Amino acid sequence: FLNSIKAKQKRALEKLKEIQTQKQRIKKALQFKVLNLTENGYTIEEEREILARAKDTKNHLCFKSIEDFKKHCENL
Repeated sequence: FLNSIKAKQKRALEKLKEIQTQKQRIKKALQFKVLNLTENGYTIEEEREILARAKDTKNHLCFKSIEDFKKHCENL
């Protein structure tokens, strides 16, 4: 009987941790939304500018994401 209570308690704690993790994700997403930030932490205008620079024809380079562009810049 005690084992089943402990098992239920353990499952409930795991579920609680899961819910808290989801809550944190939602909270972070809402903060980004309030600040008008993209998931990379840039404003939409900044991200567009970065991508525009990444697609600069002089460089003949095209990056699929900001992360790829940042990695490229770090390697220069």
